[in-house]
Amino acid sequence: MATYVQLSTTAKMPLVGLGTWQSPARKVTAAVMAAINAVYHHFDFGEGIHQKIKEGDVKREDLFIVSKLWCTFYEKPLVKGACQNTLADLKLDYLDLNLKTGLLVQGTVTVMPLAFPPGRLP
Repeated sequence: MATYVQLSTTAKMPLVGLGTWQSPARKVTAAVMAAINAVYHHFDFGEGIHQKIKEGDVKREDLFIVSKLWCTFYEKPLVKGACQNTLADLKLDYLDLNLKTGLLVQGTVTVMPLAFPPGRLP
């Protein structure tokens, strides 16, 4: 059984990963660190990655890190800065995949945050 899919870039993306969306902030780091200990290598963002790399429990090149570019940062002059902020937040040198996102889910209603000016997070 396959454990990864090979992307057109030749990068190998693990099929099973840990997402942290809507996780309580105080629990994200512990969840990510536990997942690394359990040999998860695919993460959708997540604090604690840098700490596990620093501790020597995992090498950065053995992880597949995904993040998202919020729709208010799609304008060309804003993309690089937004990506640099993500890397700084994660204390990483690179992402394996950066997805474009634009939906905001509030309860059961999905809305496009078109009222937000470029470069601002809702």
